[in-house]
Amino acid sequence: MFGASIGIIWQKKHAGEVHRQSFGIFLHLQHHCPAMKLTLVRNGIFPITRDRNGDLLREEPATGFGIPGTIQGEGKLAGIPVLFIRTSGCNLRCVWQTDNGEVSLCDTSYASHYPDEQEEWETEDIINVLKHNSSNIRHVVISGGEPTIQALSLCELKKNQIQAWISCNT
Repeated sequence: MFGASIGIIWQKKHAGEVHRQSFGIFLHLQHHCPAMKLTLVRNGIFPITRDRNGDLLREEPATGFGIPGTIQGEGKLAGIPVLFIRTSGCNLRCVWQTDNGEVSLCDTSYASHYPDEQEEWETEDIINVLKHNSSNIRHVVISGGEPTIQALSLCELKKNQIQAWISCNT
């Protein structure tokens, strides 16, 4: 069903220098991770058609298709069927000015600026939702907010052989 690796590449600014680190977060974590929770945005596992028990959901996914998954539109997995997990919370508050002069918050401000739009999920429930919605999908993209601020909970997904690509602060 799913592979057994989690790949992480991120950049971190420290004292004005950019440091690139690759999968270091999991090199320090052992195989024994306690049962954990992940804080996700509301409806943070998508697009799905079945719940954690395998029962069909009442509503069709926002994609408009009656099947789980979507096609990844960017990065290394562009063009590949994926499921998404969107975590809540971020240690940055990105703001920029658009070409037309408007000020814009983070492109996923609902995942970082508005904690009232979040849900806590047991990692076991996330794993069950992924298993019931994977069919031919082999990849999960975890984004946010900033997923790596919940690193120990992500370890639980690795332990359960979820192949995931983590998109984080760059």
